[in-house]
Amino acid sequence: MGKERFWFGAALLFLPLLGLWLALPNPAETIEGGPLDGQITIHGRPMAGGWIVLYPEDNSCAAVTAPLNEQGEFHVSERQIWTPTPETRFLITLCPAPGSKASGKEISADASEIRRYMEPRTSNLAVRLGAQPATIHIHL
Repeated sequence: MGKERFWFGAALLFLPLLGLWLALPNPAETIEGGPLDGQITIHGRPMAGGWIVLYPEDNSCAAVTAPLNEQGEFHVSERQIWTPTPETRFLITLCPAPGSKASGKEISADASEIRRYMEPRTSNLAVRLGAQPATIHIHL
């Protein structure tokens, strides 16, 4: 009876770990993406503070987040972007920090010009990223 319990417990522990290991992308099959730089402006003024979040449309890799500086600029290093294909389409969302400003004018998260870009299902912003460096400018 003791041996059966041991093997049953070992199987309960091993099978979920095996499933997780099989679900993760193989590092040998992933491609390191190029760095991504860009700037976000609202009505011609930089969106100072907050974050840009990039979600892979096909859920093939992890989402990427980068902070926005006072000029609305962001940088994502090549080490942050790993894709299983030579080119992956990312949906872009924007998350203003509380009290974020666009060149002196406070941005409210309730403002209609930014609210639609805060969720992947309502944002129409997207970019294709691959192994090459990329630069994007988002003007809202």
